[in-house]
Amino acid sequence: MREPLYIADLGKKIRLAISRPSSPLHTEEELIKSLSITKDYYARMKSGMRPVSEYIVDRLTHNLEVGLQTWMLSVEHFGRALGLSRREIGSIANVTLPGIDFMSRIRDPGQIQSLFTVIGGFWEAYYFSVSNEKTLAVSRDLVIIRKINDDNFIECDIIDGFFSYTGYCFPVLNKLYFILEKVDLGNEMMVCCMNIPDRRHGATLYGILLCVSGGIEDDTASYPASARLAFRYLGRTVEEVARNCAADIRSQIESASTLEKNLKESVPKYLYEKDWNVDETISRVVENVRNEIKAEQIPFALRMEV
Repeated sequence: MREPLYIADLGKKIRLAISRPSSPLHTEEELIKSLSITKDYYARMKSGMRPVSEYIVDRLTHNLEVGLQTWMLSVEHFGRALGLSRREIGSIANVTLPGIDFMSRIRDPGQIQSLFTVIGGFWEAYYFSVSNEKTLAVSRDLVIIRKINDDNFIECDIIDGFFSYTGYCFPVLNKLYFILEKVDLGNEMMVCCMNIPDRRHGATLYGILLCVSGGIEDDTASYPASARLAFRYLGRTVEEVARNCAADIRSQIESASTLEKNLKESVPKYLYEKDWNVDETISRVVENVRNEIKAEQIPFALRMEV
């Protein structure tokens, strides 16, 4: 039997869950009845005055069709997992969400929509691993560019096989910036500066990654790190992804309904030297992301000039 759980901000999360259009229950009265508890018990439970029993947790996840791991997220990430916008989350849960903005970012809705039409969908990210200290390896991550939010930021996720990062991307002049944070632990930010593509099919974006090195397995130390980075476009549909992805990914794709799940399971991995020349496209990308600075190079800096 599990120990009773304290679910932070449970009342706010319940309001978000029952407010979404797809919710099987739409009022707190319906929820109380489905949980077979009193109004007094419910009031104390959602206020955090008492832990939630295993029985109630199971009923709550089943009746509202929201998994246990999702309930443990912050209010903002909980709402985003349900498909709600920042404005909807703030209004329904009555919270002020933290945010940051930049005077230089392009805000014009038409330009943002045009950009999203080009970049929306699934991508692979390639860079030499900054944390694998045992052997030389290229990290292949999954990038999902999801949608435009109320503030004309583009919401996105990066899954690297160890952790998931979520955040936003936005254009500044002729560059595309990604700012994401680690979802589960909230102890790391990731920043990517990429070129903006002028086409979608077959597009590859190149840029620089700023992140943290270390902190995996038994290593507790971590260090600021940077690396050359490439995003390779896969597509939005099963047909596009199957046409553009590597063979080891193609064999794992089952259907449109499981596409995201299949890609999360098959894309993130380390690629070792024996894997780099299996596919001509991958070998070209790997060659372009090598982190080499020549001794005579001026400026003496890691730059992406592809």
